[in-house]
Amino acid sequence: MKLKILYLSLLAFCSLNAQVITNSGFESLDLGVMGNLGASMPDWYAQTNTTSASDCGGVTGAIPIDEDIQVIDEGGNKAVAIFANGKKCNNSGTVVNQAAIMAQKFTNLVAGQTYDISMDVKYSGAPITTGNMNFQIRPEAAYNYAKRLPWLGSDDPRAAYISATAIVNTQGEYVTMTHQFTVPADGKVKWINNSNEEVEIEGGIDGIDIFLCVVKGQGVIPNGTDYIAIDNVTVTEGLSNKDFSKFQFNLFPNPASSRLNLKANTSIDDVVVSNTLGQKVKQLHFGTKEAFIDVSDLNKGIYIVTAKIDGQSGTYRFIKK
Repeated sequence: MKLKILYLSLLAFCSLNAQVITNSGFESLDLGVMGNLGASMPDWYAQTNTTSASDCGGVTGAIPIDEDIQVIDEGGNKAVAIFANGKKCNNSGTVVNQAAIMAQKFTNLVAGQTYDISMDVKYSGAPITTGNMNFQIRPEAAYNYAKRLPWLGSDDPRAAYISATAIVNTQGEYVTMTHQFTVPADGKVKWINNSNEEVEIEGGIDGIDIFLCVVKGQGVIPNGTDYIAIDNVTVTEGLSNKDFSKFQFNLFPNPASSRLNLKANTSIDDVVVSNTLGQKVKQLHFGTKEAFIDVSDLNKGIYIVTAKIDGQSGTYRFIKK
């Protein structure tokens, strides 16, 4: 049984009402292979990295190859399963583990607003030790890895990575992965091209479509029968950080087990960590642009981090795993 009741109640406690992605549970999708739903993107769409007929036995296009991304039924509940992406390339039957993307178009993003991303992940199969899942935000949903927007905070600020070890759960239960991003206060959209040059897209968030992409990286799943199940992908407005976004404050990794890193473009003054009952569990003063909080002594669950910079406060949540 999914461990969702607690997470949903805490998410409701911590979030505002607006929800950017509404079809997060996949219940409206048909069982079977997910396909390219077209430019209008009425629902989720999926794509594997197959673009050349000579590479994959004459098969081309954005439709998943070999049923790599499917909507499945788990006891009356629908989820999306990402398999090993086993494409029988060069007509030789060789299995090649490539990336796979599932994506949906954002609506009504607001300049300066912080948003929370959450998804439930469960792994079914043999142990995996390499690869990752990750959230990406792009100005297009087509398979173009370079066009990740630098809004997510992590070791690679253009994507929020979830390691293979974090995906594996020996009890076969869903675990909830979360992250945040903040739309630039000026609403401009920039991306780094293949020459590592920053390019600004004319029109910004009001003039172009922007997509949330959930990506399975290379090398995660060892064979064609095992899969990563994904469910309840939600994006909600964050905790009143519009004015605070100018400090580019970020906390990572999220979830965290022992160390929660903090980073901003201005010295971080005070930080308070509270549980969801509003009880203060840590209070720290830093005075530096980069710092960390030891969270190894906290119980598993969701916590609220309130940071103060230059007299202003921003509020974020993280999961202690």
